Amino acid sequence: MSERKELRNDYRNKLYHHYVTSHLSGSIEERVRVRAPYLRRLIDAHFPEQLDARILEIGCGHGALIYYAKEMGYSHLVGVDASHEQVEESWKLGLRENIRQEDLVDTLRKSGDNSYDVIIALDVIEHMTKMELLDLINELYRVLSTEGKIILHMPNASSPFFGRTLHGDYTHEQAFTQSSISQILIAHGFSEVRCFEDSPIVHGVKSFVRWVVWKVARTGFRLVLVAETGVADEIFTQNFLAVAAKR
Repeated sequence: MSERKELRNDYRNKLYHHYVTSHLSGSIEERVRVRAPYLRRLIDAHFPEQLDARILEIGCGHGALIYYAKEMGYSHLVGVDASHEQVEESWKLGLRENIRQEDLVDTLRKSGDNSYDVIIALDVIEHMTKMELLDLINELYRVLSTEGKIILHMPNASSPFFGRTLHGDYTHEQAFTQSSISQILIAHGFSEVRCFEDSPIVHGVKSFVRWVVWKVARTGFRLVLVAETGVADEIFTQNFLAVAAKR
């Protein structure tokens, strides 16, 4: 069993070590700029009003979320990522004091109880096996402050195109639905689990056209689901966001 675990970690380390050169394209500035509308909306909608809230992002990548949170006035921001390439990219954004290379589970285990008010994991939990994820959720709950929250972004198994996201990265292990992520979080003590689709954000003519097309397509998907099951309350975007509070 330990040999299998070592082999699994070896393949992960090899791919994470070359994550930028093998999996991402464009300059760091371009990748950050493209994500601005989504990340600014996320911060506006789900970050605390208190700008001194203690915020940790695990698997922060090149630090786009922390970059915009810092721009919007948040002062206690920490990010960790296992990929040295990603961390070096974040330093180009002026985030050397905020982001460091470190295993995210090690970061949580070294943190005291109630250490953070918000913990974010965007496109992280799909890289974990089921048992690894359950251990992670336990640690997230422990280090969150009372009434703190977690913000998770993940592949959506209910999307007609979920395979494109699940298999678009060789290190992905699983995908989720609103039901399955709620099941996991509630079983570990979280409450008020809310899920949100990744619909296009209108910030120009092209994005408005995409938004209109998506609304029409989503209506069609819902009609098909209602015809089969009688249920329409489902998210169909390839990824979705889940926000949960600590009881």
